[in-house]
Amino acid sequence: MRRRDREVTARGEMLDIMRRCDVCYVSFMDEHCPYTVPMNFGVETDGDDTALYFHCAGEGRKLELLRRNPQVSFAMSCAHRFEGSGISSTMRYESVCGNGRMYIVGMEEKPRGLNAILANYGQEPMEAFPERAIEAVCVLCLTISEMTGKRNVR
Repeated sequence: MRRRDREVTARGEMLDIMRRCDVCYVSFMDEHCPYTVPMNFGVETDGDDTALYFHCAGEGRKLELLRRNPQVSFAMSCAHRFEGSGISSTMRYESVCGNGRMYIVGMEEKPRGLNAILANYGQEPMEAFPERAIEAVCVLCLTISEMTGKRNVR
């Protein structure tokens, strides 16, 4: 990282940033260039492991690409604030980027993933989801291999 003074290295701080973000951009590998989509997400931790959960339709380009290559990258940012004017300006922000392996979760894991997503948007977890809803939605899990954080805040 070029600006070491802005680097966030503590995992707890990166998790705090992630929980303040409301959109995660996920890049899937395509033949000629990455295919990037903005997605709603939830964060779940287990010891030193961190996972991101997403929901989507049960078909489409991202699932086709995921089936070909489960390696993805992600980026999210928050606390955006433009300061200054002209050449003397800067952008205030906090961000986390990384990569890992994504998979389509099974029926048993879907409620856990959906509750992680609900929690990220300040919603109470659900004890039970309607069976039709669980069957209709596709839930994805990204197990994070590497992540880095960066911030420019006052």
